[in-house]
Amino acid sequence: MAEQNSNFEPQITAKFSRRLKKDEYIVWAGTSLDGYESSWIFSEKSLHLVFGLLVGIMTLVFSVPTMLVDGEINFVAVAIVAACALIVVNSFRKPKLKKAFFAVTNKRILTLIWGQLFQTALKDVILAELRQRTVYESGMLIEANDVLFVAEKHPGAVQKKEYIGGFSEEDAENVRRIIEEESAKSHTDL
Repeated sequence: MAEQNSNFEPQITAKFSRRLKKDEYIVWAGTSLDGYESSWIFSEKSLHLVFGLLVGIMTLVFSVPTMLVDGEINFVAVAIVAACALIVVNSFRKPKLKKAFFAVTNKRILTLIWGQLFQTALKDVILAELRQRTVYESGMLIEANDVLFVAEKHPGAVQKKEYIGGFSEEDAENVRRIIEEESAKSHTDL
């Protein structure tokens, strides 16, 4: 469990040190530029907005004609519309960033988001490449770079594409190179 290189922030390596196997060490550890961000289009907030608008509009469409004809207020419809309005308003609040931490060990690629660990064995990685994307963060467009890697448990198995990212271009290239080198080492150890 001894670390081969200690050029990383101690707080980041501490998050992974208890999750390492006894013959495993950290080769690289870091975090993304501004934490972990996801696309607004497919985020939880956008789903809340769509759900709130859809249910609220449907409730109004079906309840307003009956209120006009009967002259009575439907309190259930008012409560549903009020709840939908709260959901819509809440979807515009600034989300808390999910801080993601990454580590590449001599055996695995590790991602830690809000205490949940995701891992991929380096012996399963068959390809690592860079992907660039633009993210909107703090009122600015930021160029973020990801390291996309393809994992395959055994030849002919379903390939799984994953990524770690949100890095500067230089950091992303460094991480891609480390993943390729460590993956090649783990393939020769088999």
